[in-house]
Amino acid sequence: NNIIDTYTLTTRSGGTVTRRNNKLYFLAPFEIMGTQRADYVNSSMTRQLDYYLSIPVTPTSYSGAIKKYNGSNYGWWLRSSYGYGNRQGKSVESNGFIRDNDGTSVYSTTGVSPAFRIG
Repeated sequence: NNIIDTYTLTTRSGGTVTRRNNKLYFLAPFEIMGTQRADYVNSSMTRQLDYYLSIPVTPTSYSGAIKKYNGSNYGWWLRSSYGYGNRQGKSVESNGFIRDNDGTSVYSTTGVSPAFRIG
């Protein structure tokens, strides 16, 4: 009952913005890194989350975006509009770097790190 609805925005190819109401969602790259990158939700639609801003996570210092699974660094999916063949999405790599020059393979073992807001 304490998890509240959150509007998430995703920019699709051609600039179309999709707005969804979710309780659980994936983060957009800008919400982690705080820097505009191609094909992503931009700064006029969202902001870098306070958690990642306080670490800080930047394009040159991204270890704060690392997630662990069973004691090992693990990659995780992001919210994005990228899609081409079997390269279907953006992700944070196991070293914390946001993979942004092509999509992550749909056959990868990339994990998830859903976000939510508590009201």
